[in-house]
Amino acid sequence: MDLKPSPAWKSRYRFESILVFVLAIFSWSIPVTILIPTGRVISSNLVHIPAIVLLIFILWWIPRFYETVNFALDDKQVVSRYGIFFKQERRVDLRKINSVRKAQGPVRRHFRTKHLHMHTAALGGQPIAEVTFYDLTNADEIQKKISQLMESRGVADRIDVGAKETSVIEELTKIRRIMEEKRADDLKKPRDER
Repeated sequence: MDLKPSPAWKSRYRFESILVFVLAIFSWSIPVTILIPTGRVISSNLVHIPAIVLLIFILWWIPRFYETVNFALDDKQVVSRYGIFFKQERRVDLRKINSVRKAQGPVRRHFRTKHLHMHTAALGGQPIAEVTFYDLTNADEIQKKISQLMESRGVADRIDVGAKETSVIEELTKIRRIMEEKRADDLKKPRDER
């Protein structure tokens, strides 16, 4: 099953980018430009022009990055792929997943999307997700699907492990018999010959 984030993902990141620029840069630089005469040149050349160029780049980058984001789910693993300049791919076997958590903040709630965080024991108990599916509109359904696949996968693995355990126990029993026979033979021999 191939998945993509909601198209609202692009709107959310555009909104957040513009909000960050307005609050972090323009909130102080525009008053400086207006109130201080020499501030006009300084803020225009050193702050506004680079900030606007950076904002334009980020707004250009958002839809292109969105096109690279892809999530996959099959009966064995979950996969997350993304990246324009640096391609990333994360794969986690369903047997390794300990928990699947949903996250939805106020902005995501407005856009009606949720993140799905898949945690494993590989990171030493740290609360960092091994794989995250971003901005899904059907996160509840996907979480149920992952849980069902984990459950069915776990039962199949326990059956395989049971067959392996049986063969290991048989092998150990044979080794024990051989060791007991060797010990019995050694005990029959006089002390000098041992």
